[in-house]
Amino acid sequence: MPPEAKQPYGQRSKQNLSDLCLRVEAQITPRTKDRYGRTVADVTCHGLDAAQHQVATGMAWYYVKYGRGYEGFREIEATARHSKLGLWRAPAPTPPWEWRKEKRGAVR
Repeated sequence: MPPEAKQPYGQRSKQNLSDLCLRVEAQITPRTKDRYGRTVADVTCHGLDAAQHQVATGMAWYYVKYGRGYEGFREIEATARHSKLGLWRAPAPTPPWEWRKEKRGAVR
């Protein structure tokens, strides 16, 4: 899961994905529907899995809660974290699901 747009590394994450997939024909492999009826799919650009690329370059987290079928991403994230790539350069990066929860709490 990438950082939110207003989070640290949010815009860099978006740019990283754009660098891989913008203006190229992507391969879309539908996997399931989410609770809102939206298609959840694997996306491949230039022969690379876009989600895996984001995690490997330190531009996204592996979200265990929704990670069934993507368990290999845990090790990919650990490698990026160990190498201090992308958002892992920060001393204590906040996952987007926690960041959103903190923001909701601040509004109340």
